[in-house]
Amino acid sequence: RDRPGASSQQAEWRCGLPGCNQPRSHFDFCSEEHKRRAATRGLLATQTPGEERVFVGASGDYSCALLTNQSPQRGEVVQQFRQAWRKPSSVPRVERVYAVRPSPMLRERHERYAAAVGNPRRRFHGTGAACNFAIDDQCAPCASRECALCSILSGSFSLAHSGGGPKASRAAF
Repeated sequence: RDRPGASSQQAEWRCGLPGCNQPRSHFDFCSEEHKRRAATRGLLATQTPGEERVFVGASGDYSCALLTNQSPQRGEVVQQFRQAWRKPSSVPRVERVYAVRPSPMLRERHERYAAAVGNPRRRFHGTGAACNFAIDDQCAPCASRECALCSILSGSFSLAHSGGGPKASRAAF
């Protein structure tokens, strides 16, 4: 998805609205109009090389950064997912990888848990979605309590939502 020849340094000065290559000038955007358009689409400006776009969660207290194919973090997650796959079916193709930045409260709670456990590890659990966030890279997370994926992202990362739900055949892991 990255433009040929695009460098990570370019992302640091480019307008935060995906598709615009104008220099940043107004709080990470090239204009007030692009800042407004991004807000309407639920987008924040990218701040880190390797991010294609950053969605703010419907509750406003978390964000999800869509990682580019060139992101080392994406490569690590894809490799770990493939190695961890234990089902008899073949490993599904990884369409997208998001870096989720939880709310400060949830991050603090996780850090306390990780310190108590001593060996926190990344795990993969499939879940369904009532919205198109995991399917369409133009869609921001929704606020529906019926959407298992977005409820996990906005709530507590509780596995109570993992597994079924609408669109479970196209699950997010």
